[in-house]
Amino acid sequence: MINAIIYAEELERVGFSKEQASKSVKIWMELMNQNFATKNDLSRETGELRMEVLELRKDMEKMELRLTNRLGAIMITGLTLASTSVGLIVKLL
Repeated sequence: MINAIIYAEELERVGFSKEQASKSVKIWMELMNQNFATKNDLSRETGELRMEVLELRKDMEKMELRLTNRLGAIMITGLTLASTSVGLIVKLL
């Protein structure tokens, strides 16, 4: 954690009044607390992202299976049409 007292003292050394230094450090600390992520924040987000990735992988596996089934059905239909066509052509000749 940032040592606010050291920063306030440093500001005083360069010419800030005690009140100015204190207020400046206080404002900076509030900004950091509102806008910076903590290790816990990042850890929680990482965990949530991992769960989402796992869900996406499961969805992709399901889609892969459906596509494989559809491709198989298309191939069977194509082979059936081709063999029927060949059979009709042979009968006509």
